Amino acid sequence: MQKVNQEFDIWAGTYTKIMEDFVPHYRKMLTANVDYLPVDFQPKRILDLGCGNGNATAILLSKFPDAAYTLLDASAEMRKACAERFKDNSIHFVEAYIQEADFESGAFDLIVATLSIHHLDSKEKQQLFAQLPVWLDKKGIFVYSDLMLDHQNKSLHDPFLKTWEAFARSNDKTDADWNWMADHHAKYDKPDDVNEQMIWLIQAGFDDVTQPWSEDYWTCLMAM
Repeated sequence: MQKVNQEFDIWAGTYTKIMEDFVPHYRKMLTANVDYLPVDFQPKRILDLGCGNGNATAILLSKFPDAAYTLLDASAEMRKACAERFKDNSIHFVEAYIQEADFESGAFDLIVATLSIHHLDSKEKQQLFAQLPVWLDKKGIFVYSDLMLDHQNKSLHDPFLKTWEAFARSNDKTDADWNWMADHHAKYDKPDDVNEQMIWLIQAGFDDVTQPWSEDYWTCLMAM
């Protein structure tokens, strides 16, 4: 099976169009990274886990233009797109899967992840969540926008897929288009229940975990 980074290498040139056509609330999920932060929060060091082509980073840059950014992604083509897009900004790139990430203690004030952590299985999510409080400053924040439902619970997952397919078809996607996305989802996506993930974040050491926005399993979590 093709590795997920190779899949996203292929998507790099049309990634935004794919997301807008196939992911409900995509733009809201991007802005959720900043919409619910405390009004006086001014992070100086920001990590984007699974940066893709930089859509989430661009929104962060518009709000925090003076911050230093670290962008992690396993896709060479996605990192190349970001390097060109943000050539005038202070950006450090890390070539790695999220599961391979390793940073110094207190390295960041804000860590964000948008539609990337669902590629991790349950154990990998818990291992990542345990690292986040280490990488964050004591007053740091983690914001995570993604698909959150138990993909192994067919009574929830199967109706969700029908709703998701209906959204894609509302954007004039054909049988072939939807089958391609459904195949990607089956191969690479491992979403977990939102409440379970909130428990994992608390167990990892966060004092306050909230769900500031959610719509049809597309969800934003914030942990402090």
